[in-house]
Amino acid sequence: MDPAPLIARPAQPWRHPRVVWRDIADVTLRKRMCACILPAGTVLGDTLNFVVPPQAPDEAAYWRAVLNSHAFEWLVRIRSAHNHLGLTVVGACAAPPWDAGDPECRAIARADVPLAEALLARRYGLDAERFEAVLAAFPKQPEALKTALLARVRGLPASLAQTRFRLT
Repeated sequence: MDPAPLIARPAQPWRHPRVVWRDIADVTLRKRMCACILPAGTVLGDTLNFVVPPQAPDEAAYWRAVLNSHAFEWLVRIRSAHNHLGLTVVGACAAPPWDAGDPECRAIARADVPLAEALLARRYGLDAERFEAVLAAFPKQPEALKTALLARVRGLPASLAQTRFRLT
């Protein structure tokens, strides 16, 4: 993820919607990345990191989906063995870029979680077998959830299964 365009902070960031995630997350949690969108006017405490997406509301929803995805979390886990998920850790993780003209980016922003996960897995270049390997790194996630996510990846139409980005 290239955080540069996202971390250019406006003079008064609280006047803008922000994508936030917790800075302190115990390594024993099911998932450490937990991102959401805070509306404009919300004040933050000191244990939340944030980015201010410069585009339309769909971009904020897209970045929330990326940060919450299992593929992104897997990258976080291989880069950080401690409890802090600062911008240095998150910014070092590869992420498929937002493209306002790409209908798939808008679909990810507007999709339910299983479909967003499936589309993002494909954008990361993960076929069903590789996505299953990523999901295996989450032993605390319910098997029913992993099965449902894997089924969505397997069920993507070929037109939506084009790889546009590779996990590095």
